[in-house]
Amino acid sequence: MKNSNNKKKVLYGIQGTGNGHLSRAREIIPVLKKYADVDVILSGREHHLNVEFDITYQKKGLGFFLGKNGGIDFPKTITHLEFAEFLKDVHSLPASDYNLIISDLEPVSAWSAYLKKVPVVLLSHHAILYSPNIPRPEGLHYGKAVYKAYMPPMEKLGYHFKAYDDFITTPIIRKDIRAQEISEENFYLVYLDSYGTDFIEEWAAKFPEENFKVFTSNPIETKVPNLSFNKSDAIKFTKALAACKGLITGAGFETPAEALFLGKNLMVIPLQGQYEQLCNAKALEEMNVPVVWKREDFFKTFEYFKTLPKRERILYPDETEELLVKLLKKHDII
Repeated sequence: MKNSNNKKKVLYGIQGTGNGHLSRAREIIPVLKKYADVDVILSGREHHLNVEFDITYQKKGLGFFLGKNGGIDFPKTITHLEFAEFLKDVHSLPASDYNLIISDLEPVSAWSAYLKKVPVVLLSHHAILYSPNIPRPEGLHYGKAVYKAYMPPMEKLGYHFKAYDDFITTPIIRKDIRAQEISEENFYLVYLDSYGTDFIEEWAAKFPEENFKVFTSNPIETKVPNLSFNKSDAIKFTKALAACKGLITGAGFETPAEALFLGKNLMVIPLQGQYEQLCNAKALEEMNVPVVWKREDFFKTFEYFKTLPKRERILYPDETEELLVKLLKKHDII
């Protein structure tokens, strides 16, 4: 199945819930296009980055919505779940037109490929959840079962803060991050869209000797003098990350990995009910990153965070093209 330019066809699926998947796509898609004819499917709605490449298919998918109390808004997520439309999208997607489907936790393309017997690979941070070797929170977590049911059985390649297994590599660090000139200015950078502005204002007011620069999807005017709210913007956020004296954020993957690469002190607050973030937080805790496991411990943890010495950089190698070429050769795309 080749097209007129003699390149085989690859469909790349992006989960649009959160910004990390889109950030990773910016690095992966240009490399894929060097070797294959690439189409893109995007599903999900909770992201705040501009898409800088053509989207062939836009679907609702099966995403979730963030609340304002440090967790997932389950009532809103459930009421917006349109499973009948999801099944329709799975069956109507022309998965058979492609030689390979690569899914970054995008369920429409993954299930369509699985049902139509098209080769499909989960190339995502979330693939780490299938390894018995990664750090995990103690106790039973229903989120583990949810993730395993979310995607069909398929080949898996994952990224983590360390290579805990033979199918796990270290993070993809954006070229924009690699090119940054690192400095240390007198402010903490904050990205906590799962917390309301009232909480952040209360926090900043308790520490008037510090300065806080917050990036959010819904900025407000504030009367707290040591606090500023800024509209989410990838370029401005990247520059602020390179210049801050520390980052306070959720326990996602890409942004904490970038902070580690830049040698920035890091404090994370995992989304409650989000199993992947709980696993990330456990791994980061083992790397001596302060973790807020309970909301009531936030201020105490920040007091400790302020006293930490400057972190050393983790210079993750740039292995993106090498990884993708190996994958494409394995599936006879090149």
